[in-house]
Amino acid sequence: MGLSDEQRRFLERLKEAAGVAEARGVPAAVMVAQGIIESDWGRSQLTRQGNAAFGVKATAAWGGAVYSGTTYEWEGGRSVKYHGTNRIYASR
Repeated sequence: MGLSDEQRRFLERLKEAAGVAEARGVPAAVMVAQGIIESDWGRSQLTRQGNAAFGVKATAAWGGAVYSGTTYEWEGGRSVKYHGTNRIYASR
């Protein structure tokens, strides 16, 4: 089974980041695999609306826009669902 057009487009989006990852010692294949898992091939709300393919969370020090989406986190050995508003907000 080959890749869908949607999957090919997602991989194309990661191409530049893969080069940066390699230059910093992170194998591109690992970075791409993490992006696929975290974003469901770029289909997650966090990726589509928040432009965050890797599930990276902002800290209080972040000064840019923030996407508040529903997410699952692994805590204490179990999956916990956090409900967001699925909207983008200014952080300050």
